[in-house]
Amino acid sequence: MILLTIKSEKKVFQEIYRKVTKTKNITEKQKKRMMKTFGTRFEKAYQTILDRKVKKYIFKPSEKQVWIVIGKGNIYQILPSVNFCSCNDFYFRVIGQEIFLCKHLIAQKLADALEKYVVIVKNEKEFESLMMKLRESPRIKRILSIEELENIRKITSEILSKEKQISITQIRNKLKKVNSTTLTTRHLTAILVADKKKRFHCLKGLWSLAEE
Repeated sequence: MILLTIKSEKKVFQEIYRKVTKTKNITEKQKKRMMKTFGTRFEKAYQTILDRKVKKYIFKPSEKQVWIVIGKGNIYQILPSVNFCSCNDFYFRVIGQEIFLCKHLIAQKLADALEKYVVIVKNEKEFESLMMKLRESPRIKRILSIEELENIRKITSEILSKEKQISITQIRNKLKKVNSTTLTTRHLTAILVADKKKRFHCLKGLWSLAEE
């Protein structure tokens, strides 16, 4: 039943997202369909857009981009290319495959499609200060180097090749024995989700290697 819910949410969202991207407008009919499918997640996401709380930072001259959504009492970083959000709903329900998208991802994607987001242009020198601010959130830990990230993913891949379907806590505990990097389960989850090679799969809180 849960997987069917995810599939139906994905189908509805992608269909409406494509149309909104073309028209730069969301109709009342589309809103009602989104509301029926996503409930309060859509309602809150759309209000977030209206309140101009979806922001896109662009750093010059590198053109680096950082998306954030200002939520209730916190700032959430969004990675659109891998459907990642730093909120609790993402870690517990999206990763757990209970829902397709959290309200912050819905807000960012629709804001992007509608072109209704706040653009903030900054000098390249200010990039690190923004990232430092984001790291102050308990949900976003320090940024690791590319080499560190790949090493963590490589070791995790080796762990999952031997042990099928284990929790993120079990993976973290096994990593501790061979890697000195201190990670929370949320941080480790973010690292695995953002893997461009898409080597990892999570179903109902249990991780395994993705099928090739």
